[in-house]
Amino acid sequence: MQKKLEQEIKKIDKQLKCGETIDLIYDGDKIAQYEFTERSIDCKTPLQWLRGCLCFDISLKGLDINKVTLKYNRL
Repeated sequence: MQKKLEQEIKKIDKQLKCGETIDLIYDGDKIAQYEFTERSIDCKTPLQWLRGCLCFDISLKGLDINKVTLKYNRL
């Protein structure tokens, strides 16, 4: 499931425009949001953000990764 989410993020990353967001949804509830502002050397990429969320919000809290989805919020 993690690989599937990572593939989705890679596709979305190519389309992201300033002001758009990606929501990480767990069992219908938003647990995290990535807001694209600009690319800079010290900002997290969407893939780094996703991996951090999966590690801290899902793996460590014991949540079921199969209940995780992504929602791309376009402008």
